[in-house]
Amino acid sequence: MREITVATVQTAPKLAEVGVNLERMGKWVENVCRDQMVDSIVFPELITTGRQCGVRFADVAKQVPRSIVDRTAEWVASLGCT
Repeated sequence: MREITVATVQTAPKLAEVGVNLERMGKWVENVCRDQMVDSIVFPELITTGRQCGVRFADVAKQVPRSIVDRTAEWVASLGCT
């Protein structure tokens, strides 16, 4: 069995601001992977939309796979992480 290193990120996403939250995620991924060797990075659920979007949730919801999944997959693959 092999040991793995997991980084967890706790952050407060901007409510219903998917683009802003994705940009912040990207910076976290780059900073974490630059500063240490990690195998996996874990973000909170609803990191791209924030909580309590109410009726706006349907506007920011995305199907999987879409740009959010594709973009994060590219970030972590380029840095050797998941």
